[in-house]
Amino acid sequence: MTLMQHRSWVGKVDKHHTYTHWYKEKGKIVASRSVEQLAQDMGASEKTIRRWLNELEANGDIQKVKGDDVGYKLDNIYVLGEIEDGGNIKEGHGSR
Repeated sequence: MTLMQHRSWVGKVDKHHTYTHWYKEKGKIVASRSVEQLAQDMGASEKTIRRWLNELEANGDIQKVKGDDVGYKLDNIYVLGEIEDGGNIKEGHGSR
């Protein structure tokens, strides 16, 4: 739920290009939040956050991607879903 709160939307100040690059160009719903920020938001250790993120990825619920293709090599990008033809949301990151 925390990642969903940090997804992009039209008009959001978007230094990670999550709306323009990932949503509009690639058709993916993504969030960008550091492990440190997530730990602070959730009151958990960074180690716990990494374990939870790894479990979500192993279950196919998210896909972790480095932002290399938009020039932000240290940013965490989490693919939460994809936009299908017709604008419908496809749950998960689509690799199932």
